[in-house]
Amino acid sequence: MISTMGYRASSSPPYGKTRFELGLASPLQLSSSLFVASRRPSIPLSLKLLHFPTSPSGDAARRIEGASCGHTATPINKLPVEILCDIFSICDETGGNQPCGSKIVLSHVCRRWRGVVLCMPMMWSHISVETPNRTSAERMTAHFRRSGAYPVSLTILEGMSGSLEQRDAIKRLLPIIRAHASQLKSLRLRLRTSAPDFGTYLHGCQFSLLEDLDLHLHLCPADVTETLISRFQHGSRLSSLVWRRSENLPTNITWCTLKRLELNDSYTLETVCAILEQCRSLQDLVVSIADDGLATEVPITLPALRTLDIHTQVPLARLFRRLLVPLLRAVSIHYRMDATIPRGWDEFNAFLRRSDCDLAEFALWDKRLDDTQLIQCLELSGLQSLTGLDIQQPPISENVLRRLSCAGDQVDLLPSLRHITLSDCRSEDGVLQDFVSSRLSHRPLDSLSIGLSDAQSRDRAYLRFLQHEGRNVRVYD
Repeated sequence: MISTMGYRASSSPPYGKTRFELGLASPLQLSSSLFVASRRPSIPLSLKLLHFPTSPSGDAARRIEGASCGHTATPINKLPVEILCDIFSICDETGGNQPCGSKIVLSHVCRRWRGVVLCMPMMWSHISVETPNRTSAERMTAHFRRSGAYPVSLTILEGMSGSLEQRDAIKRLLPIIRAHASQLKSLRLRLRTSAPDFGTYLHGCQFSLLEDLDLHLHLCPADVTETLISRFQHGSRLSSLVWRRSENLPTNITWCTLKRLELNDSYTLETVCAILEQCRSLQDLVVSIADDGLATEVPITLPALRTLDIHTQVPLARLFRRLLVPLLRAVSIHYRMDATIPRGWDEFNAFLRRSDCDLAEFALWDKRLDDTQLIQCLELSGLQSLTGLDIQQPPISENVLRRLSCAGDQVDLLPSLRHITLSDCRSEDGVLQDFVSSRLSHRPLDSLSIGLSDAQSRDRAYLRFLQHEGRNVRVYD
């Protein structure tokens, strides 16, 4: 009997349902009962259905398999299929920007691992086509075939050239997309010249599983944009929308069903408020605001919103006066304004108090804030419930650190902090050490990330000491 990571493999069937052999030389037998966890689809699996040559047969297969065993540690050869599926799923989820990288590496370890990779539809459920060419259609077809009936995430990124060759390559993808429209769960498109082709060819398609839509349409006419939105919303359950261009924002979007909304580029405050008035189900909002506009003062209640991320070039006081968000947990504000323009901290604090929310996380990016303005922000009564603080900009001086430090057993400012990120700390050497040690004497810190200058040698040595103690501390230049 072999015991590995809490799983037990023996002659008895795992979970009392399916028998399989652990030896590498034995045939790999998979059935739907092995794929009962959320990572594994409950569909019958067979290597024969994949139309893919997994290995030679007969004496040649035994020679290759023997060579694989010679280079693979015995415990790896004998891992139960359940563990392999979980490991492979994690590798696939953390594989970075190379959608086929983890599959190729895992399938080259040994014959048995190759068989498991080919039998896991989840491993083939992320399809990415960047700068389409004449081979893209064949690769996409193979991915869809191996994904079985598993929901698929599809990414198509048209290159910056927008050449005729790319447009022809994308046209060859459209019949495949149409055939598998009901299987798409997530769709990301960056199109320059091919948007009209999508609108024409996908007429009548049912995107019944589509939940996440990410669109970047370069200089796309308004009528084509609305046609595309109509196609993707038809029969779908769209709950997440990322829109990456400010021009021609579609008027036919069903805002009321969205739970996540990301509006990149630049919008007026008036446009943003008009959209938010229709987003009663919204839980996550990311928005860029470039102009004030003529927004009214009608209150906007977002009863389900939990995270708010705003990038702005204008004051937000008028927005904060209108908002009521009782479940808000995290706020991130990215200011791009002159130092002389008021930030509207009083309105922001009134918004938090009026919402009566239990705010846990606050992130700030504002290069032009001075120490007095930053301390004024951190002293807001609506922020005193924070457990996480992330200041990307402005640089942190000794004045700010001393204000955040604890005096004996008394904590005047942000008493519940457990996660602190100060990306640009430029205080006098030793002040940061005093700040961190005073905080640790009051409450443990779950994580600490600090950006230091070369002159802060004492602070750097202290943080390195905390790392050696096993604390979750990250230091970077």
